[in-house]
Amino acid sequence: DAASHPIWRGPQTWMITNWYLARGLRLQAQRFPERRQKFSDIADELTLKSYEMVRRWGFREFYDARTGRGHRAAGLGWSTLVLDMVVNSAGSQQARVD
Repeated sequence: DAASHPIWRGPQTWMITNWYLARGLRLQAQRFPERRQKFSDIADELTLKSYEMVRRWGFREFYDARTGRGHRAAGLGWSTLVLDMVVNSAGSQQARVD
């Protein structure tokens, strides 16, 4: 597994990067009301895809960007950031309002 997936080469998805991107998109949604829906939709899609990778492959060091398959360290803590992403998703925000 490690030999076939060099850590800094190839199309990989790191949960910490997805968390920063989703967080930034949500902040921009607040800053630019005229683009709020677009930024929120992108953040929600990223959150859903991130959640699906973790649900399927568990907490891993990184995931293949094409297949979503988890690689390297199992149980890596920063993959738990997906839980924060889900809590801060638009659907979760709507549920709190209702």
